[in-house]
Amino acid sequence: MQHDVHLEWLRGAERAKRGWERDRIQWKMEHDAHLKWLKEVERTKRDWELEEEKQKQARLTWGPVSRGHCIRYETRRYSAQLRNVPEGLDPVKGCRMLGLEINGKLVEPNECDYLDSRNVWGNWNINYEEASCRTWWTAPQDKGCTAEGSGYRKFEASLENVHRGDSWEKMCETTPVQFHEHSFDSPHVCYGTLFGVYGIWNIPDNECR
Repeated sequence: MQHDVHLEWLRGAERAKRGWERDRIQWKMEHDAHLKWLKEVERTKRDWELEEEKQKQARLTWGPVSRGHCIRYETRRYSAQLRNVPEGLDPVKGCRMLGLEINGKLVEPNECDYLDSRNVWGNWNINYEEASCRTWWTAPQDKGCTAEGSGYRKFEASLENVHRGDSWEKMCETTPVQFHEHSFDSPHVCYGTLFGVYGIWNIPDNECR
């Protein structure tokens, strides 16, 4: 009698275990289906938001372009204000993604200046087709040894084609030169006076030892 009761209890436990397993599998299937539905809803939401943002960005335009000064060798600064910014669009993001045709090429801004939601400016540093920003050095003049026993000889030249309003320091620092079988991307020293901008190069020379 006791043996039969034990067997029946074991059979009941096995049936319960199978029932729990069916419930677990059913719950997992429903849970996975719910997660899949949530992912689909999220994907649809993202697609809708992207499409809405594209439509907003399509309305963006640039105002009149300001042609600025030369900021370094063969490079000019351009600026323009972002216009037609719709509500809900990040103006800085819109600025960074909106290209502008300058000197025959469509280019995105190097920088975007945010003043307020209705006052965002794009800035471009254009280093092509800017011949008027091409500076050059006069023939470097030998100024003798930098000091007795220094091992260096000093050469000096003046920088040409620097315009009023240009950053003469940057123009000097970025204008290359070749002389005495040496190539330099910039002078060792730049300085400006009332008479112009000058560069200095100190070149190793055994005669100065």
